Amino acid sequence: MKFYSTNLLMIVLLAITFHTSSRSNAAVSCRSFFEKARVDFYSFDLVRQMRQKISSSSKAEEILDQIIELLKNDEIVDIRFLGGGATASYLVTLKSGIEAVYKPINLERPNQIQREVAAYKISRLFKLDIVPPTILRSIKKSTSESVGDEVQGSFQLFVKTAKPLEKGIKDDQKIIFMKNEIFLVEDHLAGRRLRIFDWLINNHDRGTNAGNYLVSEVDKFIIGIDHSTSFIGHDKQARKDKVPFYKGEFLNDKEFYFRLKSASENEIRGALKDLNPVRVEEFLERYKILIENFERILKI
Repeated sequence: MKFYSTNLLMIVLLAITFHTSSRSNAAVSCRSFFEKARVDFYSFDLVRQMRQKISSSSKAEEILDQIIELLKNDEIVDIRFLGGGATASYLVTLKSGIEAVYKPINLERPNQIQREVAAYKISRLFKLDIVPPTILRSIKKSTSESVGDEVQGSFQLFVKTAKPLEKGIKDDQKIIFMKNEIFLVEDHLAGRRLRIFDWLINNHDRGTNAGNYLVSEVDKFIIGIDHSTSFIGHDKQARKDKVPFYKGEFLNDKEFYFRLKSASENEIRGALKDLNPVRVEEFLERYKILIENFERILKI
């Protein structure tokens, strides 16, 4: 009888231990799930998918607002140096799990960081979702720094689901995707829209620079990054007799036209308020030329 009682006690203790352990593992698993879900919720891909549904467009704006809030205020847990082109760049991990690319101000070219933010604001204003959320933020360039001033820079959401092109757009306008997938830019809606967007913000730094194109692994949408040399000057690109849309198909896009028309001149000025006023006027001139050509092609 004592033998059975002892065995029964051991079985009960094991059951309690297993139950407690299972609950603990379940709690960890549940926590991991919600942490991952939180990161996935702040996804640039999700914003784009929401935007496709008219009923969910406002939800896209809510997600963008929450991403911006995290970029502004979330605690920094890690910083890694990525390298430098025109400016140095760092990959910053935030406590929420999202990551951002930080480019500190270049004192020789102090306006570059404002141009990065302006490109995002125009992309968002027209509901194009070409440029990932971007803000200005002042941080120390190392989590180990206990002294020293914070340095202001552009702070852009790192899109984890996107990869750079293998090669940029050539003169024949071919895009070479990952795994050597090739197609013409005219045949790709996002490619056409990106080319028009670059003309609108007067960006010359995309071209054959494959690192300035990202391709979403979710839907092969083309995302544009690195806009520090945009909004510079007002050159022959904007001449009315040489609008650089190589074929009418570029402008045979009613949805894109209506997105461009959705913003007022005051809203455009607000998005570009941190740029030189001359650059704002140049942008508005290009915008009007673009709208005129859309209406000519679409017969509106």
